[in-house]
Amino acid sequence: MGLHFPLPRYVTDFLRFMSKQGAFGAVRKYDVHTGIDLYTIEGAPVLAMEDGVVVSVTDFTGPPESPWWLPTKAVLIEGASGVLCYGEVVSYLVAGEKVQSGEPIANVVPVLREARKDIPGHSRFMLHLELYEHGTKAPKEWKLGEPCPQGLLDPTPLLYRAWNKRAVTNLRSP
Repeated sequence: MGLHFPLPRYVTDFLRFMSKQGAFGAVRKYDVHTGIDLYTIEGAPVLAMEDGVVVSVTDFTGPPESPWWLPTKAVLIEGASGVLCYGEVVSYLVAGEKVQSGEPIANVVPVLREARKDIPGHSRFMLHLELYEHGTKAPKEWKLGEPCPQGLLDPTPLLYRAWNKRAVTNLRSP
């Protein structure tokens, strides 16, 4: 079925997905950002970007590690592009399940106790998307002052391709 953008059009827009603070490699107070934050609405359906197999469903954010993050999960799915990690969600998938591109795989849940007023357009609700090399089984942390973790890739080009494909498809639709 090909590449699919991970959120439906009605729950995000291009500018919100291009936030500087939510970009891959953004240096933060305690770490370096390992993915892309796609700001959206509570409960937004998360769609598989491509066909694949669920590698794991794991805890992603929340206490006791962080007092400001709420507990969320991540779903890791291995497909043609590598292993996509869809974080800050709730999902009922299990390891070993097969998914198809565009299929609902999770829903966005609140990740922050409060919205960040210092970041324009920021939301408590976001899909955090990471990309890893094939064979990755769990998300990785990128510590300040250290090189990018082995196997972690920038998902930005993949998101651009999916966004542009969606735009072209919508132009062709009646």
